[in-house]
Amino acid sequence: SVLATGPELPTLTSITFDNQDNCYAGGIDGKIYIYRNRSFVKSVEGHQGPIHILIWTEEGLLSGGQDKNVNKYDKDCAIESSVPVPSIPRALDMLNNQICLLYTSDAADESLGVILCGRR
Repeated sequence: SVLATGPELPTLTSITFDNQDNCYAGGIDGKIYIYRNRSFVKSVEGHQGPIHILIWTEEGLLSGGQDKNVNKYDKDCAIESSVPVPSIPRALDMLNNQICLLYTSDAADESLGVILCGRR
C-alpha cells in the first residue's frame, strides 16, 4: 500500500513526527521532506549530505547531518541556527533542558563521544 503521496523520494535516513502528526523525513540528499495527512507539503534544504538524525522537541525541529552540523529550524522549517559539532552526529535528545548529542569519533576505533550542545 502507499503510505503517502508526493514526489519520488531519495533514500530516507531518518524520520520524526511533531505534536500535530506532521511527518519529517531526512534524505541522503540533505533535504527534509514534510508530509501532512499522508500528503507531501514541501521539501527544505537541511544539510550538505545525508541527514542522520531528526528529532521534534517542544522548541521545534532539530537535525544532525553528515556535514557535522546540528541545525534548529523555525516554524517554517528554515534553518534558524546551525552548530558545528566534532564529528558526524548519530543521536540527539533532550536532557535537563539541554541538547544531548551522541557522535562517532573521527578516531580509527570509531569510539563514541557525548556532548551537551547548549540550552534549548
